[in-house]
Amino acid sequence: MSNSDGTGDDCLPEATRAISGIIKMSSSRLVSLIVGIALAIVVPLLFGAHDFGKWVVFRSLIVLLTGQTTPGLAAVMSVQYVSRVVNNQAIEAARLFKTVVIVRLVMAVIVAIGGYFMVSAVPTFTHKTWVAWCLVSSLVLTLTSSTFILLLHGERDYSRLAIAKLMQQCVIPAAVIPAYLMGGFAWVPAGCAAGEALNVIVFFMLTRRYFSWPAGWLPRSEWKLLGHFTGSVSLYAAGRKLMSNAVPCLMGVSGIDSTQIGYVGLASRVSQLIQGSLQQASVVMLPSTKVVLEREGPDKFIVWRSFICRMGSLVTMAATGAFLIIGSRITPLIWGHEYAGAAVIISVVLAAITPRWIGSDHCQLLIVIGKPIKATKSIVWMLLFFLICFLLCVPDHGALGASMAILVGNAAFMIGAMTYSRNVLGKHLGLQRLLLPCLLTVMAFFVGKQLESMTALLVAVLLWGTVFLGAAFFSGSVSATELKQVLGHLRNAAKVGPRKSE
Repeated sequence: MSNSDGTGDDCLPEATRAISGIIKMSSSRLVSLIVGIALAIVVPLLFGAHDFGKWVVFRSLIVLLTGQTTPGLAAVMSVQYVSRVVNNQAIEAARLFKTVVIVRLVMAVIVAIGGYFMVSAVPTFTHKTWVAWCLVSSLVLTLTSSTFILLLHGERDYSRLAIAKLMQQCVIPAAVIPAYLMGGFAWVPAGCAAGEALNVIVFFMLTRRYFSWPAGWLPRSEWKLLGHFTGSVSLYAAGRKLMSNAVPCLMGVSGIDSTQIGYVGLASRVSQLIQGSLQQASVVMLPSTKVVLEREGPDKFIVWRSFICRMGSLVTMAATGAFLIIGSRITPLIWGHEYAGAAVIISVVLAAITPRWIGSDHCQLLIVIGKPIKATKSIVWMLLFFLICFLLCVPDHGALGASMAILVGNAAFMIGAMTYSRNVLGKHLGLQRLLLPCLLTVMAFFVGKQLESMTALLVAVLLWGTVFLGAAFFSGSVSATELKQVLGHLRNAAKVGPRKSE
């Protein structure tokens, strides 16, 4: 096990330590983003809308099922494991990770059995037995590799974690491309399993310096506390992943044309490029926000959460506005005319990112202050409104109805999370400052409708982006003082060397 030597990042203010972690992972995330964009273009174009729809269903089943295997374990490693490492309780930390491994593997067996039978319920697939066994293999392998990533999170080894995240982003799409070229979609499930196996090997090599399997288990007194914490956070996280990945599965079970599923899958991939970057930064900052709450009180804590929420919201609004202006023209240029109908779907799903981000930020607030059940209630509202809208809209409107259901569900999620956090804290995060940027994002839709030529659209995007940036400062969504503080933390974080380990 590792700990600080007393001269590294443990002596830094929490803001600097958090930003140091983000810096160490930023180059990896940039490469992941570039590769992700390339694969988001190449894979749909290579597969075609029909086979891409099948791939979306297969991959969504994996993510859907793995998302239900006690995702609260990530919070356990980020909070409980970290506290033991920092307090030089190496054996206790190792026993905690030992417990995490056993729980995760038991759940892997359960979801693998469930996944085998779920494949038979999806009319999209042929050769279902072959697909089912490939799905089972992929499920067990991905849960094994993700357990190693949890250990890197707990050890805060951001250099190795950056490598793991890059592999996690790129290996599977890279594996299925040659599989498709050699044998069509029939070989794609096997290619996916092969990619997952490669990740297991690499991730074990990355974590073996920290891997320990001591004798004994956690004291019984800790099981109840950890069980309650893990269970509450798991319900919240599982609900989020259910919302993210159930749409293609529900469309597949409903017999919706796989081309329509491909449209929604493409929209989800594009939105995930933005959400993934924001989520990574948010996860890195989570342990530090807990420390700020305990050491500096709720007022300083709210300042932190407000800044994080506003910055993420501005990023999502800027991306949505730019696509609303130019998306209908660039979609067929990038993915081909077969995907021309996906432009409006992508626009709606991108618009849903902002309420999703705001809701997620407020739910993280609730988890940090020890109210994860409130976050879970927000997820229940999201799933309820999504399902109602899905049942009403998808039969008549297909992919567009599904994207509208995503938007409605995320809006309900945001409202629920903001309401619960306000009731618990008695304060809000001051997001009224985002109203002007939000209005400009809506106006971008009408700007794109008025222009035809590509040159005019590109100029419009640049002008709109300039006005949007000015509005962000004018409205107070971001201030010069905040940016100066962040730059100061960046300078301090750049001086931080790698953590030493024993």
